[in-house]
Amino acid sequence: MFTVQDNFQAPVEPTDSMTFSQYGLTSFVVQYWTGTTWATVPGGTITGNTLVKRAVTFTPVSTQKIRVLVNAAVDIWSRITEVEALVAP
Repeated sequence: MFTVQDNFQAPVEPTDSMTFSQYGLTSFVVQYWTGTTWATVPGGTITGNTLVKRAVTFTPVSTQKIRVLVNAAVDIWSRITEVEALVAP
């Protein structure tokens, strides 16, 4: 998942170690649809986040929907710029 960089007017390619101090999400939960309810992916509860690019790696699940439930941000706005769901090789 990617959040807005501090220098959003002149962004650069995010790296795994790029941090934010102004616009990012500090607490969120990654969930998938079981067919009847939302379930948190293993390791999908994130708190104290400071990374612009945050990866959550978990055992594959079969689903048609994934969501990011935002619980806290540096300011009052949730600024997710991209969510990618990939299958590891």
